[in-house]
Amino acid sequence: MIVDPWGQISGELADEIGSVCVDVDLASNKAIRSKMPVLQHARLQCAMK
Repeated sequence: MIVDPWGQISGELADEIGSVCVDVDLASNKAIRSKMPVLQHARLQCAMK
C-alpha cells in the first residue's frame, strides 16, 4: 500500500504477493511539503546527542 502524506491511498495490492507502482506528482509533493513543514519542527539538538 502506498499512502500520501494526507492519508490518501495512492496504490495497493489485493491479498497477494507482488509490487505496486504509482506516479508521483512532484508539484503536488512540493505543495504538500510547504504546507507541512516537518523539518522546521525538528528538534535537532535532541537528535544530535
